[in-house]
Amino acid sequence: MSCDAYEIGIRDYVEKKMMIRAWSPSKVIESVPWLKRMNLMCNDIFIKPAPGSETGIILIDDIDYDTVEQMKMDGYEPIVVVETSPKNYQAWIRLGKSVQEGVRTEAAILLAEEYGGDRNSAHALHFGRLAGFTNRKSEHTTARGQPWALLAYATDLKPNFVASSAEKLLGEAVMAHEDKERASNERMVQARASIPLPSEGYGSFAKWYKAFSSNARSPSEADWKLSVIALMNGYGIDIVRQLIMEHSTGLQDRKKGHVEDYLARTVGKAEIWVEMLASGVFVEYEKVKHKLLRLAQERAREREREGNRRQLTAE
Repeated sequence: MSCDAYEIGIRDYVEKKMMIRAWSPSKVIESVPWLKRMNLMCNDIFIKPAPGSETGIILIDDIDYDTVEQMKMDGYEPIVVVETSPKNYQAWIRLGKSVQEGVRTEAAILLAEEYGGDRNSAHALHFGRLAGFTNRKSEHTTARGQPWALLAYATDLKPNFVASSAEKLLGEAVMAHEDKERASNERMVQARASIPLPSEGYGSFAKWYKAFSSNARSPSEADWKLSVIALMNGYGIDIVRQLIMEHSTGLQDRKKGHVEDYLARTVGKAEIWVEMLASGVFVEYEKVKHKLLRLAQERAREREREGNRRQLTAE
């Protein structure tokens, strides 16, 4: 895929836990013997471009090779195709050198829908199987053991080859992404009236959190959305942090060793985002999300300085 760095996922098939390593191409090659041992110990081995190394590549999962050939004819020429199990393929496609995450996700969704790929795998950050290792899924077990993930195709064109129909797809993906961002912002604002908050302190917050988070893709996403809603409804940041600490699913295990830092970042960013939404100006989250942490950190430092000044004054 001609990336500067990759993320390698080592997923325990039994425990369903993923260990992730960010490595240079040379480190990946150097680590093949270790990855082989991990694979033998019932771990699946995955790969994707590391954030910031090559942000224009997307994955289409669960297609057959006839579909790969059709994609080529339609101008969506893959740069890499891997057979992940017999007659089942994943294709990596480069849309450009730098494409933001939300747009890449929409592009992956559009291609998955067009070519019958796995809609659930259509996301900018989705891992694909690394060729040369076995697929540990039990449904693929045969008398000969587990099937190998095999390199079926790699482009012999220039290293940074971009699919010839990429520009058309990106245009559609940008519009779809902007529509979803706008709708998401509107729903978030409307949630102030539509989502009842706990009426007495922490009493009903656990129930509220459970009901609201059932639609989230992960506990961290639920923490973020609930922070935004609570702040919109007038809860102070200290209270929101305490509520998340008490009720977030598996927080102590998920963020072991840095719970306080996670809470400060999540709630601090949510506070800035709520202020942006309250300004009445349409803001696309994807374009400002990297600024939110910096602004939240600056505000936290200012609050700390203000607290120190008050303490000195009191003394």
